[in-house]
Amino acid sequence: MDDIHTPRVQGDLRMHVSMTVNGLLRTLTVEPRMTLLDAEHAQS
Repeated sequence: MDDIHTPRVQGDLRMHVSMTVNGLLRTLTVEPRMTLLDAEHAQS
């Protein structure tokens, strides 16, 4: 079995993303390797 190691990155790499969905402006804060669906659920 292979072990998977993800290096830790120091600092705040979160980004603010704005998009229009069904005519409404949505603003999310996302982290690297986070899907937009995960970000939407985290904001709720």
